[in-house]
Amino acid sequence: LKDGGPEYSPAKYKSDGEKAAEVVSYYNKLGSRLGYRFVMKRSQHFGIYDGEHKTEKLAQDNFNEQFASVLSPKPGSKLLDAGCGQGVVAVYLAKNFDVKVTGVTLVDLEVKKAQKLAAYNSVSDKTNFVTGDYHKLDFDDDTFDCVYAIETLSHAYNIEQALSEIWRVLKPGGRFVAAEYEFDFNADSHSREINEVADYVSKHASIHGIRDFNKGNFVSLLQKNNFLGIKEDDWTKRLASSFNRLRS
Repeated sequence: LKDGGPEYSPAKYKSDGEKAAEVVSYYNKLGSRLGYRFVMKRSQHFGIYDGEHKTEKLAQDNFNEQFASVLSPKPGSKLLDAGCGQGVVAVYLAKNFDVKVTGVTLVDLEVKKAQKLAAYNSVSDKTNFVTGDYHKLDFDDDTFDCVYAIETLSHAYNIEQALSEIWRVLKPGGRFVAAEYEFDFNADSHSREINEVADYVSKHASIHGIRDFNKGNFVSLLQKNNFLGIKEDDWTKRLASSFNRLRS
């Protein structure tokens, strides 16, 4: 296929191990580390700006609060942060709710940073950060009351396998909450632009699973993996200001 076509993926012919290594390399880069530290305030997701939250730090706090309201963790529950990054959300949940959070990331450096953040916020006893791959989780079946993923499954090299693992470690009746992207790669008006962006971020930011988030596909994958009671909420407008700030 011609480079840049709608079905072309620079990562398509790489092994799973190579793709995982590229994710680690991306987050270990000096530019990535500096960007997440100084631009995103150690978070690895977009913030929610409004009249009361006018700085990136406040916008990030606002995201955590609004995401937690969707998550609605019950006291005493065990949570898994699949792709936890530097542990910002996990630490927030452990600090503000009576829960225990396990965070999994491919990146050893992020584990260390997450542990330091937990210690600084006095929640080391409520958090556990480990190096691991959410495609093959090192936990027993039916371990967690809730699993969540925030802007991380787009890095998946096999999203169906990742969802299958998330399903496996959830307890019966457990909840999975994801804040992820969705694109319309077939949109008549701007499909070329969207596909060019997808190819670029796949190549330069190791977002290997971006095409799995074609409009409607993620819900179909959840259904295929036996998830029930699926609900969607579009946060595009809430996150637009943070996205535009990062892009500029």
